Amino acid sequence: MNNLPETEQPAKGAEELRRAVALLDNMRESFNDSHTTAELLQLCRVYRACEWDIAPDRWTPDQLSAALQGVVPRWDEDGRPVEQGASEGYA
Repeated sequence: MNNLPETEQPAKGAEELRRAVALLDNMRESFNDSHTTAELLQLCRVYRACEWDIAPDRWTPDQLSAALQGVVPRWDEDGRPVEQGASEGYA
């Protein structure tokens, strides 16, 4: 399931890499080291589609797993993660 908005589809080439590096430079190195290049790029794409400015290294394991499938995580009004239900995405 990929619910990235059409306007949030990946940038091309160097621009996508610049965006990713800017985000990754502000995240924990141990988090970055625990993911492949492809996974980090996917997480950066999903992060850009989020309504909140919460970096992927602060997402829950369930949010990370879903984000790797293209599902954009959400949080409630208090900043708590809204976890994906059994049959629904983070729409």
